[in-house]
Amino acid sequence: MIYSGGMGLGGIWLIILLVIVIALLVLIAVRLFTGPAQHWDRRMPPPTVPPMPGHPPGVPLDTPPSAQNRARDILDERLARGEITPEQYRELRRAIEEQ
Repeated sequence: MIYSGGMGLGGIWLIILLVIVIALLVLIAVRLFTGPAQHWDRRMPPPTVPPMPGHPPGVPLDTPPSAQNRARDILDERLARGEITPEQYRELRRAIEEQ
């Protein structure tokens, strides 16, 4: 009997299988740590942004409030600060609504 001291054909297949398994594990690890959050967790709700002052909820933030709404807001603030009387407020409010 001649002893060659090698692993033989079965040992080579074992090494090839081991390299393939390690490559697959590395590929899976890379995909998990570099993919977007929605890729592995589809239950996350989309992020929401609270409405800005002067914008009603549900209106896109890039939509500016109308000039009439802004004028009424300024008029309300002036009345609250006491800069105008309620009679002046009603008169100015009527003038804004006519425009």
